[in-house]
Amino acid sequence: MLYLLTTLALLGHRFHHSLTDRYQRARAADRDPEEGAITLEQVMWVGIAIGFVTLVAGAIRTYLDAQVGKIQ
Repeated sequence: MLYLLTTLALLGHRFHHSLTDRYQRARAADRDPEEGAITLEQVMWVGIAIGFVTLVAGAIRTYLDAQVGKIQ
């Protein structure tokens, strides 16, 4: 009896996995292959923007530190 229950459980699991796999492949075929993809150009632009903001923030901080030093 245990052998029969184990066999049925494994068959049910395989059937469920087969259906899930087919469903996921069907959904993947409907999508645009580049949907959600980030390109190297976008990564470079973000890096440049972060570098520019860091540079400007450093310049402002240096200027403000110099001005505060004159007050005291």
